[in-house]
Amino acid sequence: MIALRHSDVADLNAAARELLAKQGRIGTEAMSVDQRDFAVGDRIITLRNVRRLGVLNGTFATVIGLDHDRRALLVRTDEGRELVLPRWYLDRRSPFDRRRRLDHAYAITCHKAQGMTTERAFVLATDDIYKEWAYVAMSRGRLENRLYLAVDQHPLAEELDTPPEPAGDAALDLAAALERPRSQYLALDQLATTDGTIGAPSSWAEAGDTVRPTTQRPLRPTSLAGDPQRELASLRALHRACSIDLLHAREQMATQRPGWHQRRLLNRAITSAERTLADLDRQIARLEAPETGVSADRSATSEVASTGTIRHDPPRYLLAELGGWPRTQTAQTVWRIAAKQINAYRAAASVSDPKTALGPVPDTPDHRAAYDAIARFLRDAAAAIDALEGPTPPDPNDDLALPGPL
Repeated sequence: MIALRHSDVADLNAAARELLAKQGRIGTEAMSVDQRDFAVGDRIITLRNVRRLGVLNGTFATVIGLDHDRRALLVRTDEGRELVLPRWYLDRRSPFDRRRRLDHAYAITCHKAQGMTTERAFVLATDDIYKEWAYVAMSRGRLENRLYLAVDQHPLAEELDTPPEPAGDAALDLAAALERPRSQYLALDQLATTDGTIGAPSSWAEAGDTVRPTTQRPLRPTSLAGDPQRELASLRALHRACSIDLLHAREQMATQRPGWHQRRLLNRAITSAERTLADLDRQIARLEAPETGVSADRSATSEVASTGTIRHDPPRYLLAELGGWPRTQTAQTVWRIAAKQINAYRAAASVSDPKTALGPVPDTPDHRAAYDAIARFLRDAAAAIDALEGPTPPDPNDDLALPGPL
């Protein structure tokens, strides 16, 4: 099952587990981890990368044993590996680490479903889904993909004193949502205002004065048919102004602790500004290299589209080698660089195995040297991502830190 909201995922997991418990398909004895009960037979998903244990963010497994004395879980991954999840992986927390390490996997978000394929996928549709999300969610099943729409009144309809509204056609609303993309726009089209000036993205205006970035630098729109040097200077000035606004928005997000509504608008404004900067970068690069003409702009557009595809729906071999999409910006940069190196090696070595990133070890000395070099690079990249994503786990050779075998 796939859903957009984390609250819906939690509800679906609870309902599925309750049904399985009534049918006797999971054990009666359970271990509680982060207010979640796990028993033998439970489907789980790991949420943190710890390569020393052999688990990545997004590893699916089944619980096959419990050790209450050592507080550890014995699990078997979908690849057939048996692993021990010790106490320090399940319970260890730092003041800055509040994410779960483990969760049930009967229902997952579309982000966790990226790169996976199953026999049948059951997708829950809500009023905030969009075209790209639905495409990823509805392409996970090999044999069947079903979309479910829950039609009901607002949960607070009886408590709120509001005039009744005519009920709309739920099917038409769903069809409209599936056609609604979250596409990118050109910077000049996105920032052009009715008074002929260029200002901040509209999402900042929606956020209100309390979360509006302090920098407002109206600029005259440039003409694509005008002087290239003047156009380049205007685009660079716009790029600096937009970068400053983006910095202020991120500072407000980190320091002012806005409410959930303002935080949502700030996130939307930050995303809009990042897309604007990407568009400006492409236009500046086109003007700085006029001899390449249209081919340079098409190359940049193709690279951006390829990066977005890898991020939102990475192949299985990238997930196996690098794990899921990191949380921190620096780790995301390392992840993208490593993914490009892997794809370049696969193209040069004609590797087509969808499960492994580098394929079999070559026999010839020259190819073996290239294989060893990229393997060392990926090990360093994986270590860098783990270090940037969170605290270093205890040494598995330390007998005091790890439990013994079950």
